[in-house]
Amino acid sequence: MIGSINSGTHLPILMKLVSMTDGPILEVGGGLHSTPFLHWACYFDKRKLVTYENNPKYFGLIKGYNNDFHKVVFVDNWDEMPIERHWDIAFIDHAPAERRKKEITRLANFTKYVVVHDTEERKENEYGLKEIYPLFKYRYDFTEIIPHTSVLSNFIDFKNPKWIQPLDQEKLWDSLAQKNAKKYIDATFGDDITEEQFRKHGKEEYTNHIALDKILTSRETIVDWGSGIGRLTEFMSNDFKKAIALDISQTMIEKGKQRLQKENVEFVKFDGWTVPIQNDSIDIVFAFLVFQHCKSRGMVEASYEEIYRILKKGGIFKVLMTNKERESLSRWWAGVSYSPEEINNIYKPIGFTLKKMEYFDAKRYWLWLQK
Repeated sequence: MIGSINSGTHLPILMKLVSMTDGPILEVGGGLHSTPFLHWACYFDKRKLVTYENNPKYFGLIKGYNNDFHKVVFVDNWDEMPIERHWDIAFIDHAPAERRKKEITRLANFTKYVVVHDTEERKENEYGLKEIYPLFKYRYDFTEIIPHTSVLSNFIDFKNPKWIQPLDQEKLWDSLAQKNAKKYIDATFGDDITEEQFRKHGKEEYTNHIALDKILTSRETIVDWGSGIGRLTEFMSNDFKKAIALDISQTMIEKGKQRLQKENVEFVKFDGWTVPIQNDSIDIVFAFLVFQHCKSRGMVEASYEEIYRILKKGGIFKVLMTNKERESLSRWWAGVSYSPEEINNIYKPIGFTLKKMEYFDAKRYWLWLQK
């Protein structure tokens, strides 16, 4: 909504949440306060931001912010927005008033933080938000400034002080690589894992999950997503024309380059969000024991989108997902989880087709997704 200075009272909450999270952001209803702030807050990291507006006058004021990382989209009808997918933050501030509770309902089971403006009691007759509050487990009301702003969530308990602590996965994996890269990549043998054990187990898992997989028929170009120091990449390079080892940790990448010096192996560092690989250039992306350690749902979704982008038409993404939430994300090995139904809501809107699903064990399952 475009308005007076009072329309900027949501900014303290948005500023706090943007600093705490690293995933995609949705803005429903552009604003002279919120749109510029969110745009520039996402600028350096090129964080995904989508703004929807259906008032031509207001759209004209904000359309200049549209670029590669920030999509500013005009919709004739709010129902046309494809918003039923994961967002770290969704800011709801659009018109007409009765639409707000509809969009909040659509986002309830997809969004980590739903931020709603104008939630003070005197606005209840206009917005009717009390109807939708029971859809959420948790609620935080910022009442120091009028209009009030509320944060709703089914995922974050605001009574837990740890909910405000951001996570830096790159630093975490750099630290683990420096301590004992082999151990933290393959915990089977503990602290004293040898190079021989590391390679032997890597070869076994490559054989079982790639070489003998009848769906993975191409032997052209493969990406080892979350490669570490190249435990599986080594054996990929024996069968594929090119193997790309991709990892978030520069320390892992450097150690991997020391281990594997082959012409058809390329080690690539990425930030967890965007991948420096060309569109439509990869035949297979393989991710094993990777996303179960990912601490950000936003990063998972961004990875799926990037994988779709780099795959050739008909290319396959084989990925192992976990279906059970870990005790605490503060543990090095812990990560977010998805039920098959939840992950379906991520890959389908991107464009993937499910070729096969198979349980690996009680907690984890394989997906074969095709572009």
